[in-house]
Amino acid sequence: MSEDVNNIINNLCDKLGYAASEITPEMAKYMIAKNVFSIIVCVAIIAVCAVIIAKLLKRYFKEAEENPYYDSPFEILFSFVCGVAIFAVFLILVFDGTDLVGWIASPKASMVEYVLNAIGQKG
Repeated sequence: MSEDVNNIINNLCDKLGYAASEITPEMAKYMIAKNVFSIIVCVAIIAVCAVIIAKLLKRYFKEAEENPYYDSPFEILFSFVCGVAIFAVFLILVFDGTDLVGWIASPKASMVEYVLNAIGQKG
């Protein structure tokens, strides 16, 4: 199995014009940048959804306080949809965060895992 990984890395390095010792740091830089960008986008989406939920629920409770018979499914439904979006984006954030930690902690191990996943074998 390790020979397969080495052959794939060496073949990839030959095609890209890198030495085998250069590919892991370059791949680590790329994956760290990609994961950091993804985390920033996820945090921004969560912040926007949280602000939308806060404003809609504030408006809903203000109207409900003034009129006990006030019922607007729009605020409740849209708040629920934003809550589901926050949950989904949070899951993406967790998975990208674990990838980021792996690439920072051990770029070589992460590179081997990446190659194994690319050839269809679990690392």
